[in-house]
Formats: sequence, C-alpha cells, structure tokens
Amino acid sequence: MNHDEVEEYLEKSNAQKQSKVGAELSDIITRRVIVVVLLMLCVVPLLTYTSPYDSEMKATEFLHAVNIQAGYDCNYLERSAEKFKSFMEQFSGDANLNVPFLVALDFSPSRCKTRSEINFANVDVLSEMRDEALKIIATDPVNIGGEGFSIVATFNLTQYMKDQSQASIHLLVFVLFMLVLLSTQFTGDAQRLVLAPIENMMAIVNMVAEDPLEDFDFKALPKSGDYETHVVQIAIEKITALLRVGFGVAGAEIISSNMAVEGGGTAVLNPMIPGKRVYSLFGFCDILSFDKCTEKLEDEIMTFVNNIARIVHGEVTRWGGTCNKNLGNAFLMVWRIGDEKALSEFNRGGMRRRASSGSFSGHEAMITKNAKVSRRSEIDLNRIPGM
Repeated sequence: MNHDEVEEYLEKSNAQKQSKVGAELSDIITRRVIVVVLLMLCVVPLLTYTSPYDSEMKATEFLHAVNIQAGYDCNYLERSAEKFKSFMEQFSGDANLNVPFLVALDFSPSRCKTRSEINFANVDVLSEMRDEALKIIATDPVNIGGEGFSIVATFNLTQYMKDQSQASIHLLVFVLFMLVLLSTQFTGDAQRLVLAPIENMMAIVNMVAEDPLEDFDFKALPKSGDYETHVVQIAIEKITALLRVGFGVAGAEIISSNMAVEGGGTAVLNPMIPGKRVYSLFGFCDILSFDKCTEKLEDEIMTFVNNIARIVHGEVTRWGGTCNKNLGNAFLMVWRIGDEKALSEFNRGGMRRRASSGSFSGHEAMITKNAKVSRRSEIDLNRIPGM
C-alpha cells in the first residue's frame, strides 16, 4: 500500500464512528474485566497453599553435619537425634490424626547399637501410607576413615496433601464462581443492550403480520434505551403504520403475507398475493343539492364538507365500518362481514340454533318481514343514535 492508500484508509476508519451500543458494551466489559483481574490478584494468593514443611531439608542437612562431627560419640549423637525429633513434632499437624511427621530416621554408619532411639522406623505408619504421602530425604554420603556418613529421613506429608487439596478446591470454587458471575453479567448486558431490542422488533413485525389492521400500542413494549436499536425500533413502527395507510383494508393480506417471518420469506415485496372472495355491506351517501351549497358557501364549502366527512367517518367507524372512498360530496362505506369460510361457519351456527329451537320465533319472522318491506325504502339518518 502506498502513502495515499494508507491515508484514505485512515480517513475512512476515522469517519466510521463507534455506535452507542458498541461503546456502552466496550465500556462495561472493560470495567468488569479490570475489577475481576484485581480481585483475582488479591484472592488467588490467599487461596494458594504454601507448604510450611520446607525446613526439613535444612534440618536434615544440619543433622548430617552433626553426624559427621559426632563420630562415635553416642551421647552427643543421641542428644542431637532427640532435638531433631522434637523439632519435627511441631509439624505433626492435626492431633486427631495421631500420625507423626517424622516416621523413620537412619544414621550411617551403624553405631551405638545399644541406643535404639537413634535409628528408628514406625512400621505401622509406613505400611498404611501411600508412597505419594512419603518424602524421603537422603544426604550425600561423606567417606571418612573408610566409612560413609549419611542421613536418611522419611517424613509424613499427609497433612500437607490434605491442606493442599482443600486449598485447590477453594481456588477452583472461586474460579468457577467468577466465571459464572462474569458469564451472567455479560449475558445480561448483551440481553439488555442488543437481544431485547431485537426481540422487540421481531414482536412488532409478528404483531403486524398477524393482524395488519390492528392499531397496536407499541409504547407498551419494553424500552431499549437511547441507542441505535431504539431508533431502528421506531423506524419499524413508522414503516408498519405507513404500510397500513398505503395498502388499506384490502391490502391487509398482502402486508400479512410479506411480513410473516415464520416459514422463511424473501426480501422481495410480492404484491400479487392471490385474492379471495369477501362478503361486505356497502353503503353510499352524498350531500344533496351540493351545487347550491357550493354556490352559497363559496370558499367555506371545504369546511362544510370536512365537517360532514368528520361526522360520517366517525359514525361509520363507531359502528364497525370503514369509509372506503370519498368522491367530493359522496362517501362509499363498507362493513366487512368476512370471507367464505367465516360466512359458512356463521351459517352453520345459525342452522344449528334454528334446529335446536325447532322453528322461527315470532320476533325473527317480524324482522324478516320488515326487512323485505324496507329493502327499497330510504333510511332516515336521524333515527340512528348519535346522528
């Protein structure tokens, strides 16, 4: 890459600003990682077991020097051995174990045979212990007068292994706790900042796909904060509202089919959805003598028409209908009954009710007769409540 390409790349990189969601996630993760690292630096050393039995090597080397210096002085050698044993007793650990720390001691060369306290071996303890729980320290032999002087000491590390295992378990539990805590925190942040807003968007799309004509209250959905995801959510709400306005009642099936997310869909809008027969009641009303009204009202005719349109639209909507079209002084009103499936189910329900009653009631016969008489008559709007 030449100098110009590098500058162009840097300019593009600087032009791409980090999103608010990305900045918030990065800030939260950085702070929590810093806290966790500091906490582990403080806690891990406390849970890491350090053996207090490191001095047995130096004590054995000191006893080896005493063994060489004592020569054949059994009294001096015996007193040194007793002090060595008493020194090692402080490392016995739990008194309930009743197991000494020093379980065997052997002086070379063999001498002072009448003194059984110098060389000893706790056979009962040695036979019951595993090899991993024993630590054998043997000094390098020193040849003096044709005889090799050395010390072989065997120590019991049962208490040390027990304490080390407990400390390892505590450290493991702490690490697992920190991992679970961090995983929960990171998952919660991702759910709050990214996944929850996406789920809200999918909920909006699914609601509109199921019933495009319903006026949903999207404000009831959980808020996603002042982030880019909230802007996208508002944009989806406005787009769905524009789709309802653009396609109307007749295009509800088109909206529903194209916005359905289940079953797999394409990114291409398909307005040629196969239609189906729908049964509806159509009403037509107009303003009588509209030409005279226009002549008298002049520029006020628009206010007059808008007032009438407000009344017509409000009452038609109140009684479950829709004003499908405005033709200046005329209004086309539609009351949707349903498709063939809904109508057949309604007819079957009516037939079952009639079959259970046995015949038409007097009230039903009167309604049928009045409907036939008034089919061609005009409707007095003053008799409709609210008009």
